[in-house]
Amino acid sequence: GLLASAPACTRVLRRLPKMPLGLLGSAAFYLASSAGMSILNKLAVTALPLPVTLVVIQMAFTTATTLCGWRLIHIGSLRDALRWGCTVPLLFNAMLVSSMFAMRHNTLGTIAVFRNIAPLFTLAIERVFRVPIEVDGPTIASLLTIVLGVGIYH
Repeated sequence: GLLASAPACTRVLRRLPKMPLGLLGSAAFYLASSAGMSILNKLAVTALPLPVTLVVIQMAFTTATTLCGWRLIHIGSLRDALRWGCTVPLLFNAMLVSSMFAMRHNTLGTIAVFRNIAPLFTLAIERVFRVPIEVDGPTIASLLTIVLGVGIYH
């Protein structure tokens, strides 16, 4: 079974273009940390079914650890800090709370599917607001691949 397919996998891997080790390492780290956070958040919201409370606890911990190294943070001018502080935290918290509610009421598989089709909605929204975005053949092909993967998964 698995051992018999190892030489075939090795041949396929040798044909792939060489990628820098840093790229592969960072992609693997992102994959592991993203999957780990999803799993741990699902377990947390299952054990304590209070999504908003969980986000408050997570954000309090994040704020406390950030304040420990506040001298290392450079924001820019006061105007920049206020502009950032009046938009980004609100939107980010809305995303975190909605994710917790989604994890409370859905499976991780369903959440993964919706995360994978999110670029389709983002592309449509960017078009409506006339955000300059270059849509070429590879972009369309990757989006169609996502749709195919979602279809196969469900």
